[in-house]
Amino acid sequence: MFFANIVLNNFFQKNTKEVGYKVKNNYFRSDKQITSTSFDMAKITLFSQVIGKLPKEIIRKIIRTAGTDKHCKGYDTWSQLVSMVFCQFSQCDSVRDISNGLRSATGNLNHLGIRRAPSKSTVAYQNAHRDSGVFRDFFYALYSHFGQQGQWEPGARAKYPKRLRRIAVWNDEHGYTVELLTNNFTLAASTIAALYNARWLIEVFFRKLKQLLRIKSFIGTTRNAVEIQIWTALATMLILCWLKHVAKYKWALASLVVSLRLNTFTKIDLEAWLNAPFTPPPEHENEAEGV
Repeated sequence: MFFANIVLNNFFQKNTKEVGYKVKNNYFRSDKQITSTSFDMAKITLFSQVIGKLPKEIIRKIIRTAGTDKHCKGYDTWSQLVSMVFCQFSQCDSVRDISNGLRSATGNLNHLGIRRAPSKSTVAYQNAHRDSGVFRDFFYALYSHFGQQGQWEPGARAKYPKRLRRIAVWNDEHGYTVELLTNNFTLAASTIAALYNARWLIEVFFRKLKQLLRIKSFIGTTRNAVEIQIWTALATMLILCWLKHVAKYKWALASLVVSLRLNTFTKIDLEAWLNAPFTPPPEHENEAEGV
């Protein structure tokens, strides 16, 4: 199963690289680049700032290698990636929702690296025909770029007619013993514990994926379109976990997803919002004096 190695563990070192934002023409090659250190983040939408965290040089290399932009005149692979991540952020139910949602962003598309919002027929056509393998490569590139995060949760007993081996593991974080049952009498106890941990993290990961993102129903009917939606959902989950990790505020992942969804096109500094999401805006002097 191609998702078996998705274990979000020992997550992310904060990315300190400056991020270039597209001002003119192509999102990779522009006549003028503005870095995050010289641009007022409060003038860019939260979604644009999130997209700005993606490793564009790595993505560009993958696109060139795959050749998915060959003969492309408008809706390129980057635009499709952004559109499908937007689908997950906004829980779009159809290609019409993706098209109308991006169209509502108007001038904010520049900072996403998109020249114009795609039509619903364009989204549908490219989801059906552009190789889903490039989006698989995007996911693994993001997985390598951002790192891993995980958490330990206890397993459960199950009935089994044959002889079993009991392994007890002390959980320092929560202060209790986790009992594991296995029919493997060869591997070391520490190896068995690590395998159980990895397996449970996969279960937790897919539970969150199905609960929080658009993965239960699909906006396309072809195998290629379904695979693109799955891979971009996985990539979106990595991004969300990274944001949760770097935030100083103790977000619950579900709360972060909902808050980002409600503030997709809100113009506010992403880092400040992640660290203090419920801080009221400063009062003007006249308001403070009661004028």
